[in-house]
Amino acid sequence: GGIKYRYASMGKGNSTTFNKLYTSGVSLEKVRKYLDIVFKDQLGKFYNARTYEKSNLLEYYGHDPKRAERLKPRIEEVYGNSADDETLVLPTGQEFPNPYIFNRDVLKDLIPLNNRSSYFSYVHGDLNGANIMIDPQENIWLIDFFHTHSGHVLRDLIKLENDLLYIYTPMYREEDLNEAIKLTNILLDIRDLAQPLRPVEDTDLTHPGFIRTYETLRILRSYYPPLIAHDRDSLQLLIGQLRYSLHTLMFFESNHFHKLWALYNSGHISKRIAE
Repeated sequence: GGIKYRYASMGKGNSTTFNKLYTSGVSLEKVRKYLDIVFKDQLGKFYNARTYEKSNLLEYYGHDPKRAERLKPRIEEVYGNSADDETLVLPTGQEFPNPYIFNRDVLKDLIPLNNRSSYFSYVHGDLNGANIMIDPQENIWLIDFFHTHSGHVLRDLIKLENDLLYIYTPMYREEDLNEAIKLTNILLDIRDLAQPLRPVEDTDLTHPGFIRTYETLRILRSYYPPLIAHDRDSLQLLIGQLRYSLHTLMFFESNHFHKLWALYNSGHISKRIAE
């Protein structure tokens, strides 16, 4: 593999990663090209061999009510106050359900109910932007297959989407939270995963950074239909999203506003899962 990499990348220049290119402002045309190679040409070979299997996705994604007490101090660190109430409030005034209460009181009753079937295939397992490398000749290389396993076919897409929201999206002020919540409302409205995200012109997004995030989300979500076939229920996406949004509370790459957004989304995703 090392020899192949050396020959394929011969020439001047240095290799870089997808996250560095994306945050430097590379064009969306290039973003689509790179993501097409990753999810269609490379990982697509695994995904195309998917099988429809009985699965409990709450257990698969590691949701465990026993972890609620470990989750609470993480929430409080981000929130800046105690997390004992059922409803929390952002600095910008928006209320959201407390995901700690969901994990402590609700999750244990939902896990036995989550016996459904989902598409499983081999997945990378930890597909963040730092594990997608682009060499000077624009060959795409995937690294760090330590977590590769037979898992939920959408897992890699959900993981990269999480990084897109809570690491790559430019957020520096409290006002950015208002724009972030507009995007949250759009995404939480989706019940059919085979339906494409509507054009950005049909949304009320105005911040260029969030518009870029949304356009990238449209690319990522466009890979869903052939992978999920008839299994179009958004519950599978919500369960995966909650696993990663809660984990974001510990990310050193995410700033305080990213973490507040992840916390807000975790609360509303928890509520939607319960519903």
